[in-house]
Amino acid sequence: MNDFDDMVYRAGQATVQVRSDGRPRDITVVEAIVRKQHEAGLKGSVVAQKDALQSFYRASEHKAAEASLRLERWAKIKQSHAACIAEAKAKGEPIDDILPHPADIVLGGPEGVRIVGPVDLADAQTCRKQARLRDLLYMQQLLDDALNGIAAADLPSRGTALVLGVWLNDQLPPSLQDAEHATLMRWRSYTAMTKRELLKACHRGYQSLGLEVRRGRSFPALTPAMTYVDIAMGLAAGIVAANGDRADEAEAIGQAQARLTRELPRGLWPSQDHATVGISHQGMAQ
Repeated sequence: MNDFDDMVYRAGQATVQVRSDGRPRDITVVEAIVRKQHEAGLKGSVVAQKDALQSFYRASEHKAAEASLRLERWAKIKQSHAACIAEAKAKGEPIDDILPHPADIVLGGPEGVRIVGPVDLADAQTCRKQARLRDLLYMQQLLDDALNGIAAADLPSRGTALVLGVWLNDQLPPSLQDAEHATLMRWRSYTAMTKRELLKACHRGYQSLGLEVRRGRSFPALTPAMTYVDIAMGLAAGIVAANGDRADEAEAIGQAQARLTRELPRGLWPSQDHATVGISHQGMAQ
């Protein structure tokens, strides 16, 4: 690239500020010119329409070619990782560092491939903690049933812990999700545990995940618990929509606090103020 090409490239990558949905946003000069060309075409300019369509078709062809190459490359990676995992299992060796897991490599689609699971050890550790929490919630449901005197024939009951566990399982990457037969095997092993064993296992499990759950505490009834989850998700959506605007964030938190007071029984959670702060932090993290 000569000096002139370098200058042209840098000029095209420089940013200008535009307003989108009433908010200022920085875009490149090239993107601004393309937008102007589209505006001219929509206003009836035949030349702008022709140039815009030709540019779009050319970009589409390049994108399809890149997606095809990406698909071919990741298909080989998926096959290689599957072979490595099979070999490691046959030898009894760990497979934790073979990432991404083949089940989390989804081939096809506009981009050629999607990675729907962890790609490094840090992400994998987070996902595995979520899987452990799912298992704890299943165990918690049986503990709740034991504490509430549910008959063995009715185990497990459809309580808060079970619903949250099933929901969490659905959020996990495919490589860590429990299939139906795996869930049944897990339930079978848990139902063989005594109430005392369940108490100890849940307490130690929560401690290992850094969660402060009082020993022997039963989860609240399903209806108010789902209301709490709905409030938390609404607050998270409100904070994301605020996009850093402090006034909008404060309004979202205020609405969540009002719902906590209005819709949940008093004393259900340790502190509604603390609960609101907790779910607001979860919202910002997401």
